[in-house]
Amino acid sequence: MAHQVEYNFDELTVSVNGVVLEDTYFFGSVVLEEDGDPSEFYVKSIMLSGGRNGFTEITKQSDAWLWNAICTALYSDDSIREFWAEQISELEAA
Repeated sequence: MAHQVEYNFDELTVSVNGVVLEDTYFFGSVVLEEDGDPSEFYVKSIMLSGGRNGFTEITKQSDAWLWNAICTALYSDDSIREFWAEQISELEAA
């Protein structure tokens, strides 16, 4: 089974068609899953804080533009790659 971890994000800003959505921040979590090579990952699911139940699930099918914007922002963030590397190191050490 592929390794999965949850990553929480705060005040994430995104771009849509090259335009940064200023003063718009996203809060939530994503599930990261190993992408074949343990050093690589992909975003498996996105949950945003807010909504009726305290969270809102974003899917590729229903919210493709938002899914892509959040993934692009996360993949370009060094802290998520560092987080993933730490998780893999801990897993290998166990």
